[in-house]
Amino acid sequence: MVELRGREIRISKIMDANNQMKIRAGSIVNLISGQYDQPSDANNFRINTSEMQKVLKPNDVIYFDDGKVIGIIIDI
Repeated sequence: MVELRGREIRISKIMDANNQMKIRAGSIVNLISGQYDQPSDANNFRINTSEMQKVLKPNDVIYFDDGKVIGIIIDI
């Protein structure tokens, strides 16, 4: 059995000089499309696609950083 990866969504550069951020477990983060040229921060991930809101629905699980961070969709 082979696992096929889903579409890779990119997050824009992060405001921190080291391009890193820390997010607490249980935090709520907005996924924002259409503003990929602006930096992301711990509250707003600016992503490189506008297709996500067409396929995601509340309670879907979403994986970040190759599955190291797991999120649950609350609202679209």
